[in-house]
Amino acid sequence: MTRLSRIDKPGYYYHVISRGQRKETLFFSPVDYSAFVKFLKEVLADTDIELSAYCLMKNHFHLLLKRNEDPLYDFMHRLNLKYALYLNHKYKFSGYVFQGRFKSFIVLNNDYLVNLVLYIHNNPVKDSITAEEEEFNYSSARFYHGKTDLFELPLIKIPIFAGSAGVEKYKLFLKEGKINFPKYKDGIGNKDEYLLLEKRRGKNVTSFYIEKRKEKSTKDSIGSDFINILKSLNLNTGEILKPAFRFEMISKEKRDEIILSLIKSGYSAKIIADFLKINIQTIYRCKNQMRSGEK
Repeated sequence: MTRLSRIDKPGYYYHVISRGQRKETLFFSPVDYSAFVKFLKEVLADTDIELSAYCLMKNHFHLLLKRNEDPLYDFMHRLNLKYALYLNHKYKFSGYVFQGRFKSFIVLNNDYLVNLVLYIHNNPVKDSITAEEEEFNYSSARFYHGKTDLFELPLIKIPIFAGSAGVEKYKLFLKEGKINFPKYKDGIGNKDEYLLLEKRRGKNVTSFYIEKRKEKSTKDSIGSDFINILKSLNLNTGEILKPAFRFEMISKEKRDEIILSLIKSGYSAKIIADFLKINIQTIYRCKNQMRSGEK
């Protein structure tokens, strides 16, 4: 029987769940958790996928991911393959590590994100592993409580918790104790919201998460646009265009202005990152600042 293609649209958040084969153990020791996080960091650095929440349980894991230009399937395939190879090599296992393909649920309404983050962080509490969610070492709960994430993952909070009052807002929602959201097929949302998305599926439409701009699909003109931006910022183009010059030599304030100008010009994050030879996550940090009005 042919498997149905999963919804994989840019500009949406996804709740991703991946389980061990026959629900068997995925993480046998703290070293295994650290190895998985290392691979997660690598794939995040190589793609424009954003991580907003996570929870690593013994035989499965939850990720809240924001899909931009790079396909979700490619991200998860690379992540799970890296960890499967590691686990099979370390423990001399053979065969499949994960139970089929990962599950992904597209989030159809921004309002559901709050309860989805609470749900992800509640897993260790629900399974009586810890009494308080922030006591669990292998989730982003600490980060949402205003503490440092133990693995220093490049987490980006969902919009409602992103501001200076985000921690207090999060604790208020947590205190209410209401963790529920509608689900229909492979969507976090109700039937009407899902059917609306199905109707629009395959069409190039604007999502409610990202202000869609007409993107330049090639890097043919980025060099000349880059020079014009340098001139507008009164920067020395002769020095900057020398082969030995590195983008990091420019002040952070000017670097952000250059990146934002290139984003507004319509270039994709990948093209900008490749041209400037910088981490793609830096581009998305600037994009988030632009969306939140900080810039």
